[in-house]
Amino acid sequence: MAIYHFERNGVSPAAGSSAVKASAYISGAVVFRELTGAKCSYRRAERVVLHDVELPEAAPAEYRDPEALWNAAEAAQRGNECYAHRENMALPRELAEKDGEFEKLVRDYVERVVKATGHAVEWGIHDDGDGNYHAHKLESDLAVGERGFERPADRRGVKCYLCRKAGAPELWVDAADWKAWARPEGYEKVFNFKDGVRRTMSEAKAAGLGKGDRKSKNPVASIVRPDGGDARRAGREELVERRKLWADCVNAALERNGFSERVSHLSNAERGLEEEPTRHLGYRANAMEREAMRRAERDGAEYSPVTRIGRENEEIRARNAEAAAMRAIEENLRELCRLAADKAENIYEYREMLEGWRVTVGERGGDLLIGDGDDPSFEPRPLSGMCPELAGDGLEERFLQNVEADIREKGRRALAERAAARAEAARIEGIKRSYLAAMGSALAEYRREAMAAKGTPLGEFPKLKMPKVPKEVREDQEVRQAYLSYRYKADDLRLGLASGVPKKKTGGHGSGGAPAQGQEQRRVVEQSRPAQGRSQQQNR
Repeated sequence: MAIYHFERNGVSPAAGSSAVKASAYISGAVVFRELTGAKCSYRRAERVVLHDVELPEAAPAEYRDPEALWNAAEAAQRGNECYAHRENMALPRELAEKDGEFEKLVRDYVERVVKATGHAVEWGIHDDGDGNYHAHKLESDLAVGERGFERPADRRGVKCYLCRKAGAPELWVDAADWKAWARPEGYEKVFNFKDGVRRTMSEAKAAGLGKGDRKSKNPVASIVRPDGGDARRAGREELVERRKLWADCVNAALERNGFSERVSHLSNAERGLEEEPTRHLGYRANAMEREAMRRAERDGAEYSPVTRIGRENEEIRARNAEAAAMRAIEENLRELCRLAADKAENIYEYREMLEGWRVTVGERGGDLLIGDGDDPSFEPRPLSGMCPELAGDGLEERFLQNVEADIREKGRRALAERAAARAEAARIEGIKRSYLAAMGSALAEYRREAMAAKGTPLGEFPKLKMPKVPKEVREDQEVRQAYLSYRYKADDLRLGLASGVPKKKTGGHGSGGAPAQGQEQRRVVEQSRPAQGRSQQQNR
């Protein structure tokens, strides 16, 4: 994954550094330094993959030569003023297989810096042979114009000391005034002491303290800009902006090449991460660790860090892994506690639900203690700390909400069931009425057909064809009665209109003869029906 590394340091004679020497390191070339008359060389030119100089449009053409550029930069400064600023940036490994993308990334960043500041910049891309591509940038402290480096008309910053004397308020005094009047009037510079108290040396002597008890030999001081602002604070803000600019350029390059990874200039704490950052190894320590890895792989042994920073980083990674595991457990428990609070209607259901999910539930000081039943190493945490919204009466309020929601849900379901039942009854009633109408239409059609077939022999006489009974109304009593009624009516019509039907018997049976005659006719009709027809009627 893409990593973010950005380091920025000043190059000044006060720190014993040189812009010419820094240029020799970046370019891998031999550069002559005019201030000392010495040649500067760091060799290992083979590690320099790319190198160039970026200048403002108005800069003299001779500044294209790094030797001329940085000798002029050192000559333009006074005293211990900073010559330049050196930056070291990690390049994302994802771009290593993309031709020319490293160069595009660095040029994009450098061009933005030059355009915004008017400074001269020398840059280079290095590869130490292990695939660890990184970039170096050397940026002048002064802007460059047509006549070379331009010094600002006003002083860029004034160093002021915090001073104090008995019976007078504290004052911030610049270096010139300190010598001119502050010291002669009895003011003393203030120092930070190891016990966290600021004292003058007279106050320290009265307390039995000496120079060895100071945190630093340097007095409390501040660099004040012409506008009255704190130069150190402004410098930190400028550094943050520069770090952000590099992150923006890296992310633009990753997006341009279709990678989803992104980097951030913010610290873990600023990003809300609890992960402890590892320390930067540096070139020498990194080389020692790589060699140790190669030896371990060659000997089939387990690799162990060989440098102090490497061992510290190993311990940090172990602590981060353990902390990440604990955070994952806590987040899982937090979600389970909230899920149970959304379902349970009382504390007993709540505890039972959590324990069913392998969550241990204890009690201390009126608060529930939540633990992981599968990982005893996880120390139980108070529910109020894991889920602040459930603290105090929050859990009871959630229970009441769940009860009310359950009542509403049951009422809604009952209403829905009644509405569904009414709709189903209406649907079945519609099917029944439609089927009754269809049977009536079938009988009416049969009457017309029977009248047209009057005189046809009984065996050839048409029969009533009824529509199939829908399954929804097969057991309906009204449908069954209507079905049989229509069948009987059709049979009577058929017996009355067909030929060859046996006539009524005459005899002294009185009024009882008619039913007997009707039954006889019914038996004749039934006997004339095919066996299949009778079975179908019986089935119906």
